[in-house]
Amino acid sequence: MTATTRAASRLRRTDCALKGVDALAQGRRIDTAGLHPALQGLFDPAVQGYLINAFAYDPVRELSGYSKPVLVLQGQRDIQVGEADALLLKQANPRASLVLLPNVNHVLKFVTSDDLGANLATYADPALPLAAGVVDTIAAFLTGKAGCPQK
Repeated sequence: MTATTRAASRLRRTDCALKGVDALAQGRRIDTAGLHPALQGLFDPAVQGYLINAFAYDPVRELSGYSKPVLVLQGQRDIQVGEADALLLKQANPRASLVLLPNVNHVLKFVTSDDLGANLATYADPALPLAAGVVDTIAAFLTGKAGCPQK
């Protein structure tokens, strides 16, 4: 398989995945029988109800009326939720504590590379500890002690 063929195949899978996400966001279940094997786990029928429910919530709207303390902890190498999303949450609830952690990804692991494969590899490696700063930031927030960085 050539590099061009592999790239075209990835593009088709990405398009299929985005269409699946759109269907779930609209409250419709999808048939996984014809999906590429790499996508079948993402759209497993057992989790589709959960995903439909999760997509029904708007975190910004939910947080805007929330009066309890909130910590928005955002890794700056998160490939699933961007820093702009964290900033929208902070804007929705100015009392929220926003902490941006450099070189931290979505699963709160240390990542220094822009390489997507290296980032994703941390998701499945239980031997990797949480990135420096994660536990201390959460502990400081929960105990109300000074030292919880704010942005």
